[in-house]
Amino acid sequence: MIGALSGAALYATLDTSSLESWGWRVPFLLGLLIAPVGLYIRRHLDETLEARAHDTQPLTELFASHKSKIERGVLSIVASTVGMYLVAFFMPTFLVRVLHLPTSLSLMAGCVSGATMMVMCLVSGLLADRMRARKPMALASIALTTLLIYPAIALMTTHPGVPLAP
Repeated sequence: MIGALSGAALYATLDTSSLESWGWRVPFLLGLLIAPVGLYIRRHLDETLEARAHDTQPLTELFASHKSKIERGVLSIVASTVGMYLVAFFMPTFLVRVLHLPTSLSLMAGCVSGATMMVMCLVSGLLADRMRARKPMALASIALTTLLIYPAIALMTTHPGVPLAP
């Protein structure tokens, strides 16, 4: 969301030649502002404990003992990440390059998508804290994303415009 906001601000304030020559670097320079936070955290973290002598092959033991749990965990992360990348990163490019909508609209769509995801993460986290069985909620989210992404793209393709942008 911050990336889309900075892109929208630059797009609104700079002309095309300035944006292409030097303006695109500004968000990367702003990203350097997080470096002191990382350095502070790194300096104040305790060092990890030394590995015990009997843990000679911890990864081998981990995969041998928990292979199915690791596979399920990876698949659940992949499933949710694919939907997020489609909406947050692919969709703005799709709006501009395929549907020929203005860049400002695609950047604002990215802002709306980011804000929506942020709010929904909080809401779903609160719901998950109150539910005993969290798996149905996670599976429903993955199923809805899988079922709705193609119709959403098809609808935007047939009726491009502001109301259908994510």
